[in-house]
Amino acid sequence: MDLLLKAWYWLLVIFGVGGIIFVHELGHFLAARLCKVRVEVFSLGFGPRLFGWRRGETLYQLAALPLGGFVRMAGEDTLGDDARPPGPDDLRSKTVGQRFLVFSGGVVMNVVLALIVFPILFTVGVPFYEPVLGTLTPGGPAWKAGLQPGTRVVSVNGREVIGFFHIRSEVALGSPDRVTMEVIEPGGPVDEEGHPRVSTVELEPAYDERFGFSKIEASPALDPELALGVAEDSPAWEAGVRPGDLLIGVEGGLPEASLVERFAEEQDRGGPLEILVSREGRELRFRVEPEPLARDDRPMLGVAPVLNRVRALRGSALASELDLLEGDQILSANGRQLLVGLDLHRGLLAAGDEIALEVLRRGRRIELRAPAPERSARWQLAEDIALAGDVDGTRVTVRRGSPAERAGMLDGDEVTRIGGISTTDWEQLQDRTKKGAQAGSSLAIEVQREDARGGTQLLKLDVQPEPLQEPWFGLSLRVASYDYTSASLPAAIADGAYCSWNFLADAWITIKRMLLRQISGENLGGIITIANVSYSQASIGWTKLLFFLCMLSVHLAFLNVLPIPVLDGGHLFFLLIEKIKGSPVSERVMGYSQMVGLVMILSLMIYVTFNDVMRWFFPA
Repeated sequence: MDLLLKAWYWLLVIFGVGGIIFVHELGHFLAARLCKVRVEVFSLGFGPRLFGWRRGETLYQLAALPLGGFVRMAGEDTLGDDARPPGPDDLRSKTVGQRFLVFSGGVVMNVVLALIVFPILFTVGVPFYEPVLGTLTPGGPAWKAGLQPGTRVVSVNGREVIGFFHIRSEVALGSPDRVTMEVIEPGGPVDEEGHPRVSTVELEPAYDERFGFSKIEASPALDPELALGVAEDSPAWEAGVRPGDLLIGVEGGLPEASLVERFAEEQDRGGPLEILVSREGRELRFRVEPEPLARDDRPMLGVAPVLNRVRALRGSALASELDLLEGDQILSANGRQLLVGLDLHRGLLAAGDEIALEVLRRGRRIELRAPAPERSARWQLAEDIALAGDVDGTRVTVRRGSPAERAGMLDGDEVTRIGGISTTDWEQLQDRTKKGAQAGSSLAIEVQREDARGGTQLLKLDVQPEPLQEPWFGLSLRVASYDYTSASLPAAIADGAYCSWNFLADAWITIKRMLLRQISGENLGGIITIANVSYSQASIGWTKLLFFLCMLSVHLAFLNVLPIPVLDGGHLFFLLIEKIKGSPVSERVMGYSQMVGLVMILSLMIYVTFNDVMRWFFPA
């Protein structure tokens, strides 16, 4: 059944993407027939013909390379050639206006398709991730702006958003210096009628150098009922957990933490994971034993930097009272070492009458103290301190089941030497591990460990780097989603037009930013990416697939109207020149320009295919 379902999804993808190409070529075909131009070939795909049939003067065919399609018209191959007189049904015999209509027919049909289908979809309802912020990266732009999980985003840079992907795209394509958001904060103020007030927030986005666009570093909100997603044949499935079960309890973790935080922390620990779920009104308890799953082929130790460096502070009076500064390294909070995740929260909650932080600042150890407020204020203090890994040192945390753990390394150990060479920071640790792993032999690693009496001991360990095996549960929390439906048919038509225009504008901004090198070209994808995204949309539902295909249709229209020889836009550009100068461009100019355009298109296809392959074999 699963194979049949997957085959059905791929069938939808093939017909869906093929349909977009068909609509584009149909636009050229109908425009040519309207202008009484003879169509010689109507082809879906390029290259060798797989099969076809002839009707009248036209050959209809399906070709081997599914990279587009074409309509070949009489006289099209001799444009610019004045030596041979054109026939009455030849493209060359038509006026500039008629030829303009023929070459723009595909673009027009792609836009018309979107303008027709979008309103239908918005009348039926299209599923989107809620435009609500979930987890905020500590120290990220959204976190610094004081936004909280559960904040609903109404608009970004003046443009209304209806799904979480709109937030990401508007931020990525907006100003790299400032993002203006209209939001509804959870538990925020309300008006006289009890409706939540919309407030305006400005923040400075962070530029992601790897992907070449700006982000606010926030993830989508989770399903409010904490519905679970479960992979078939996974450890969670074998334990009896089923998709749609509602998470109501997690064994272990910090009691004050939310279920989401405890769920994430226990999975990070490597399990086993003990959870309580609700299913059809019944409470069920499950114990999920994880399976090892290879995440990286590179031999590694399985260690990470300790999490105790203050990356950022967020408007906390208590942090100011403690005189805590960005860049400080918090060694301990009320006697508890800071190594991983919620250690700061645990240390602050364990405070008696006073909060005591041991901090390393500019190489000097100091103690910061302040009267301890109530527990909720101490928790909020921990939330207002963004911690990052200490990459300036070599104290480590150890992944469960890793080569380092099997060799006897513990959380908090400080790596001092690898292979007899002194190691003083995280970059050196990684570099020496990599070089040692390439040799294929085990590494002699010296670590310094604090004992229970406050002293230190030097240990020599023999570690064999291996590809990491991460614990896999096959269990996740679903993202909050909803179906967006327009209030009426006129509203659906307006929403469809708004969507089409926004996608056209976004395509233009993307191209412009890429030319200015403000957005990385690595974000471009080809037929493999289109197929994969289409498949994922088809698995959600037919309305989601059609929404994506409409977006693809608009983007195809935009790309084809660019003034690049070989593309429709190149022909339209030459027609404008012909209209202005009163005669067509010469055969020589046409020939050279077509050659340049072909090289450009082939280069682009090779580039996007390379991107596809890299994403396939080296996913982010």
